Amino acid sequence: MPTPQDFHFLLLPEFSSIGFMSAIDKPLRVANRFSGELYRWHIVSVDGGPVAASNGISLNAECVIDSVKDA
Repeated sequence: MPTPQDFHFLLLPEFSSIGFMSAIDKPLRVANRFSGELYRWHIVSVDGGPVAASNGISLNAECVIDSVKDA
């Protein structure tokens, strides 16, 4: 099986939670469900801290954007 492809999502304050969730749920999560681990996704922010969406939901970032290396 090939190495999973990593996606890093940079979330900025007031991001659209529905847009973000749609980017993960249908193409990435469903593909993994039917074909094994093809994709991994990571949430990053400018400062490494949580980010609040436009609807008030806050998501924790895994890391700061500066720590993401080019693949």
